[in-house]
Amino acid sequence: MSRIAIKLAALGQDGLTFADGDYDLDRYRQVSELAAELLAAISGRLAAELVVELRMAAKLAGLSSPGPGDVPANRCAIVVGGSAAADSYR
Repeated sequence: MSRIAIKLAALGQDGLTFADGDYDLDRYRQVSELAAELLAAISGRLAAELVVELRMAAKLAGLSSPGPGDVPANRCAIVVGGSAAADSYR
């Protein structure tokens, strides 16, 4: 279950990083929030805390400010219960 949440978080962050319109940005925000809710259900932590951590992890991974010609990194790093988890997806 946590693997699904991590993949959703990565998908949401890639979408937020590379989306081109308000509609798409809103959808990817919802995906990110759903990932945080799923992680919260798994870990017993608050979803709001996890949203902040997911955003910080994405920024640290370099997923939040692509340069011209960059492509999505397709990675996500999150911290749940004090331990880091990273994943890639295709």
